Amino acid sequence: MMTMKVVWVLVLIKAYGIYTFDFEALGAYDTMAECHVASTQIFWGDMPLNEEAVCMRVEEFVNEKN
Repeated sequence: MMTMKVVWVLVLIKAYGIYTFDFEALGAYDTMAECHVASTQIFWGDMPLNEEAVCMRVEEFVNEKN
């Protein structure tokens, strides 16, 4: 049976100009707080110019075994 689960994904966004971006998922977390803590641990005081880390809610479909 497929069910939906909401997870918080830490996404790294890199800008190469005003309209050119790359995205990379760095991890998935059960809560917003866990995502923000992970972001702080990874980037504390060391966020390069033209990069940003964002915590985003994402729906994930999970195949549950009966």
